[in-house]
Amino acid sequence: MLLFVMRGNWCSMDDGSLRVDHRLRTHGGGSSSSSSRGIIMCLHNGMVPMALSLVQELRTLGNTDAIHMYHCGADEMTPLSRTTILAVDPSVQFIDVCTDMVGSGKLREDQVPSFRSYWLKPLALIHTSLDHVMLMDTDVMVFHDPALLWDVQGYKDTGTLFFRDREILIQMFLTDIIEFPDHSKNHLAAILDMEGRREKLLSNLPTHVSAQRRRSKALVRAHDADNLWNDICLFNRGSEPIREQDAAAMRRKINSAVDIAIELEAAKKESKIITTTPAMGL
Repeated sequence: MLLFVMRGNWCSMDDGSLRVDHRLRTHGGGSSSSSSRGIIMCLHNGMVPMALSLVQELRTLGNTDAIHMYHCGADEMTPLSRTTILAVDPSVQFIDVCTDMVGSGKLREDQVPSFRSYWLKPLALIHTSLDHVMLMDTDVMVFHDPALLWDVQGYKDTGTLFFRDREILIQMFLTDIIEFPDHSKNHLAAILDMEGRREKLLSNLPTHVSAQRRRSKALVRAHDADNLWNDICLFNRGSEPIREQDAAAMRRKINSAVDIAIELEAAKKESKIITTTPAMGL
């Protein structure tokens, strides 16, 4: 999981023009976007269930920030994926950053495959027209409206706020064991028994804070003088039981992601039936 907050005047490239050029083309050089802020997610079709469950959770918690979903190439975000996401939140914006940057001459066609990976994240940060960016992985678990992070003094002072990525065993992923580089198994729809996976995940929810947190400086030491870490994590440093509202948020995340994956798989099968069935009378 990754959560990364950044103020948008940070970027400097050799030609000094990429981000400014994009902002001018997007906003016409006006000042209306000077205070814009939003959440960026980088994804492809296989990550839609996780991404959409995160969108649902953010809106449920009261977050109203813009959500921009970045992908690399039209095939990474099919019409079905877009329709499914927009049915839940019509305000979500999709950005095919690779196609846009190739079209503007900022990226070569042969460089595109290199950004169909984790490297899409820095590309999205360079490309975005937002002034304040919260870069979120689709598997982030949120227990509070993350908009409170915009007001953290450390972010106001430095323009950046970093969270360490979780280190977990691979079989603890939502989709169970993933055999890289077989990316066909890297999403919920690849699971034959999705209801069985849902049941397994819900039955294995943690009830207490991991013992590993005691060995992590990030979790046992305050990050700033205001001691804001407790509020962000939503449990007190040194406590053991996970709060019921946090466990409920985990259950919602799991149920939402599995439900969306099932709906997407059903829609794909229905689409295949429609396109492969010959018209009557021909």
